[in-house]
Amino acid sequence: ATRRPALDCHEVWLQPATAAYSTGQAIEQSEVLLVVPGLATGTECATLSEAARRCAEALGSAPGADLGAQPTGRIPSIAAAARATRAGVECVAPLPAEADSIADSLLARVFALIDAQYPSIVSTLFGPDAESMLSLYEAGALNYHSREPAVNVYDAGGEFLPHMDHEALTVLIPLTSPDAAAATEGGAPGFSGGGTGFWSLEECANAREGQAPTALLRPDAGTALIFGGHLMHAGIPVATGTRVCFVASFSALDYDFDFWGPRPRPAHLYKHAG
Repeated sequence: ATRRPALDCHEVWLQPATAAYSTGQAIEQSEVLLVVPGLATGTECATLSEAARRCAEALGSAPGADLGAQPTGRIPSIAAAARATRAGVECVAPLPAEADSIADSLLARVFALIDAQYPSIVSTLFGPDAESMLSLYEAGALNYHSREPAVNVYDAGGEFLPHMDHEALTVLIPLTSPDAAAATEGGAPGFSGGGTGFWSLEECANAREGQAPTALLRPDAGTALIFGGHLMHAGIPVATGTRVCFVASFSALDYDFDFWGPRPRPAHLYKHAG
């Protein structure tokens, strides 16, 4: 198999960095999010986005097909749909097997990157006894947000209102690019408008009343965005075309990340920083 080149991550800061914080602590404090261009290939984006689009088209007005005036369709992974069924949560049919396998691969790729480059994310957000993200993933020790991992499909007018995920970490990977005339190498169509808005803790209180986001990111297809569960964010309305995004929000099963509620834990509780 061809070896994938190392991925080049960069950080987007929503407020001045606190020098004493590790990356994991800065993510928990909603100061920063990570951007990883090229995490998914053009072919992976095209295959996964097209499968989700077809699933969304087949849903029509089926129960659980959308989230009100938000995504046109929210298509769960096979495992997410099975968990929802066991919990008695209404859920649409999942991704087909080939697309589901791609989604699993992308998530595992993110976990490997975190383990290699940002180990403080694991110890800060998933508990001091967590060995690695991959070990948690492979042991089934992650608790996912309801009906996730999933692929959200947004047609013209589609959006996701400002919210916090209240899980330890969220991975969001756009599968289509922000240009209605653009296509990924594998042929996935693009869109205009859209993107993901992020609000700093200081500016998030009025996000739902029209406060402009602190940062608006519209990265190319295949770019992973990695951020914490107390970071206010929103899917900005799509003007034309179709925006498709893979999303997974998760915490460790045995570590109460969200104990402090809508805000991060007080920083003075960190045993050490750096």
